[in-house]
Amino acid sequence: MVDESDQLLRTSMDFFAALFGGMGSSGSEKGVINSILDETKLPTIWISNAPARALDDSVRRRFDYSIRFDKLGTRQRSAIWRNSVKKFRLERLVPTELAEQFAQKYQTSAGGIAMVLENVKRMRPRKDKVAALVESLMKPHCELMEAKTKDDALMPTKDYSLDGLNIKGDIALDRIVEAVRNFRNSKEDGNDPDRPRMNILLWGPPGTGKTEFVKHLGKTLNSRVVVKMGSDLLSCWVGETEKNIKRAFFERMFKTRLGDAEARRLAAIPNLAPGDFRTVRQSLYYLGGSVSNETRLNELEKECSLKKGCGRRIGF
Repeated sequence: MVDESDQLLRTSMDFFAALFGGMGSSGSEKGVINSILDETKLPTIWISNAPARALDDSVRRRFDYSIRFDKLGTRQRSAIWRNSVKKFRLERLVPTELAEQFAQKYQTSAGGIAMVLENVKRMRPRKDKVAALVESLMKPHCELMEAKTKDDALMPTKDYSLDGLNIKGDIALDRIVEAVRNFRNSKEDGNDPDRPRMNILLWGPPGTGKTEFVKHLGKTLNSRVVVKMGSDLLSCWVGETEKNIKRAFFERMFKTRLGDAEARRLAAIPNLAPGDFRTVRQSLYYLGGSVSNETRLNELEKECSLKKGCGRRIGF
């Protein structure tokens, strides 16, 4: 087993210079590692933290099998907490329900879980002090390892039930949960910007359970809920939102640059919103060939003309 093999597989010049007395070029580095992979007769397991794209193609194709280990999900962490609690004989101090809460809250590794529980065993706290002790040990560890912690404020209350909600709509909430699950499990390319979207609007008076349902959704699907306020998305500075929309046209949606005249024409289109850019891009996505900024601007103007009360220009 070759552990921590990132630099070796990346054909680092420093590594080969030290190992082979200063070999000549990056090409010779690659040749050495390729020879090692080709000529080693013993079954060898290479362990790397580097992403696949960091490795040269000629290196990657020399592995007979490759297995990607994704980050632990809540279910995997729950199993690790339970096993570690049993290993350190802490069942009395850390019952299953408490271990489940820790798994939800602390997105850390098996090593981090074992480290914390080993210290809990050493310190022998009272049962009512365990949760506070774990937090005092786990939070600094998570910060050090840049692991995320899930705020308790994003967890649904223990007695939360969909039955207690007064819902007006054609689709039951449990079916919405399944729809989101199906979206997450879809085999389509998650990096494709034109993948069918999943947007859900929850609206109603305060206190009717909208936020609590999102917490329930995150817990049910073992997904971390990222909270953003409207002010996080729309700049509080006058004109900044419009500039963001213009940049979204340079850089993200259409992968193109606007000339001065094109920028002025874009600025004159009233009531543009980010969704308009996405709609236009999706309508042009499968046409093939090159699409000009003229065509894109024409389509954006058409989108605006379909809106009621279209009259306020965004301006840059």
